[in-house]
Amino acid sequence: MSAVHPSVFTHLQQAQVQFILHKHADYPGPIKTPRDFAEAIGYSIERISKSLFVSAGQDRHAISVCSINKKSNFSPLADKLGWGRLEVGSAAELSRVTDYPSHGVSPLGVTLPIFIDSHLMSFETILVGAGQIGVEIEISPRDLAAATSAVVLEFAHA
Repeated sequence: MSAVHPSVFTHLQQAQVQFILHKHADYPGPIKTPRDFAEAIGYSIERISKSLFVSAGQDRHAISVCSINKKSNFSPLADKLGWGRLEVGSAAELSRVTDYPSHGVSPLGVTLPIFIDSHLMSFETILVGAGQIGVEIEISPRDLAAATSAVVLEFAHA
């Protein structure tokens, strides 16, 4: 499964969860935006997630997962971690800590705290990054939470 990052592939094998791999290149027409992807697979945009690599500095990092069309409020995450202020980590930090590209962040395959916005739990499946650009993993949000030991809480808004 060379389409996904090796760490993501290993994590999926170990977790033994069901998933579907979606490669943007397999769909007709260009997929340049999350909305293009949602339309190509016939899903609402809310099921497409964004995984943000967040940092409190000094090697304190986490990943937040919410719907692509929502904005993240990092305060509840920072409170839960006891880290103070969180912000989106730099591309250099992301590469050093996870080896993921900035447009291919995945909550799978890392040993960081993972947070999933509670809104995503209302869907049968969601789509998350595969650690590679242009590749998504469709997975049950419950399986994702279990496989990553994620904390589920409300932190995103329209």
